[in-house]
Amino acid sequence: FEAANNPDSLAGLAALVKNKLFAIDEVKSSWPKFERDIRSQKQANFETIAPLIKSLKPLGELLNQKRAIKEFALVHAKILQDLGSEKIWTGHGEQISQLLSNLIHYSEPIGKISADDYGKLISMQMRGQVVRPKSVKETRLHIYGPLEARMMQADITILGGLNEGVWPAPPAIEPILSRGMRESMGLSLPEKRYGLAAHDFENLAARNNVYLTRAKRTDEGPSVMSRWLWRLNILVDGAIINTNDGNKILSPDIDFLGLARQLNLPPSKPVMAERPAPRPDPAKLWPEKTGGRRLSVTRISKLIRDPYSIYAERILNLKPLDDLDAEPDVAQFGTAIHAALEGFVKTEKTDKDELMGLMREELKQAGYPNHLSLRQTPRLEKMAKFAVKWLDDKKKHGFSPIIIEQKQTAHFKDIDFTLSGTADLVLEGTGHFSVIDYKTGGASSEKTVQAGFEPQLPLLAYLVKNNNEKLQADGLYYLRLGAAEEIKIDDEMSADKLIEKSKDNFINLIKAFDNGEPFYSQPRIQYQNDYGDFDHLARRDEWAKLADDN
Repeated sequence: FEAANNPDSLAGLAALVKNKLFAIDEVKSSWPKFERDIRSQKQANFETIAPLIKSLKPLGELLNQKRAIKEFALVHAKILQDLGSEKIWTGHGEQISQLLSNLIHYSEPIGKISADDYGKLISMQMRGQVVRPKSVKETRLHIYGPLEARMMQADITILGGLNEGVWPAPPAIEPILSRGMRESMGLSLPEKRYGLAAHDFENLAARNNVYLTRAKRTDEGPSVMSRWLWRLNILVDGAIINTNDGNKILSPDIDFLGLARQLNLPPSKPVMAERPAPRPDPAKLWPEKTGGRRLSVTRISKLIRDPYSIYAERILNLKPLDDLDAEPDVAQFGTAIHAALEGFVKTEKTDKDELMGLMREELKQAGYPNHLSLRQTPRLEKMAKFAVKWLDDKKKHGFSPIIIEQKQTAHFKDIDFTLSGTADLVLEGTGHFSVIDYKTGGASSEKTVQAGFEPQLPLLAYLVKNNNEKLQADGLYYLRLGAAEEIKIDDEMSADKLIEKSKDNFINLIKAFDNGEPFYSQPRIQYQNDYGDFDHLARRDEWAKLADDN
């Protein structure tokens, strides 16, 4: 249903419908557009989803109306049966069948409600339902509640959860009827549940072969044993002379806790994982299916700082999966701001509000909901104001844009390797050029770039120079939009020298891996981080952290 406003594909729509079948609050008034957009697809594809549209259409007609709960429940039941056949009401479907039946027969006094309210009502009703599997692989084991267990016979009975607050459970809080009101109306007091629970326990604990179990700790901390276990301990202690033997008599002959712990023990002494050092066969070093002998400039710093991640991406062909339903991250934010600046510079606009509008539009296209976009307003205003002033200053000093978000490539024949990259902005002066890299977050320091650990910008400048041989590099800049500052990285070392040094370092780096240099996982201590995409595959927790403790 989330695809109702913009269905990218029928396959994606079908997956959403399967996972979010009855998310009423997300459908709302989108049904007419949803149906219209789907019908605009190719007829062959439409035929595959037409039965689904037919089944869901009655729901769409109710979305903007207030109707009796009975009507919503009937439509709900009809949709479920159409999509799952009549078998949906058997087995695990008995609970939902009973729930909808109760809403149909007993909800008339409530009156008419909206679709949103029905969604909240059905959600609240489902939270109190417990659905236990009726078929398990181990046919000799059955899990029952106290009432069910009293009616069954078993060779061995295990009573679990014998903690205060679990068994017996505390009386439910009654928000309307006080104790006095319940007594005057002839209703039982809440404490009666203790007596019924005690009756269940007495009946089950008196069987022939019984195990009484409890958890000593819960999520909240140490737990208190059930009052019935306390009573048994007191009775046993009072019945024998040496009170220290009371717990021993009630303890099992077998150390079940020890057996459970042994399940998690390795068969022998654990051996610390070695630091991974893959050395792929030169013939398989840069597979064609992952792009062959080529990299973008953005991956070179990763190849320097964390070669193992490049090995996983380009040789093992692994890709990290995005979290489900994750909110837009900093990478998407940066991409949106880059796109807004690209459009702003290309159209030669000069107004800050126009740039703000482009930023908001790009954030919307990137999936930012309105409330997240509005929260960024102060940040966007600061960025837009600084970017407009900075561009105006450059124009006054005779610079004009010659490259705006254009891909540049260069092939190095001696190592048979292609380097590519996209320059955010290149400004031309009198016979020279400046390369600018936009940054919405942090930027590398001049020392880090000149030391060779962050060569992206100098290599971009090399690509630009390689394709524009008549120009000479004059300046390499990071433009930190969020901090409203310009960082020049070629003060101590001239731009040409820095570009040449970065190019030579890149060639030597590729040669080293071609000659068998291992793809280590984060080998440089000063540039390690705790959130690498492939740290779990490299088992860093075992050899990089735990090794210091042994």
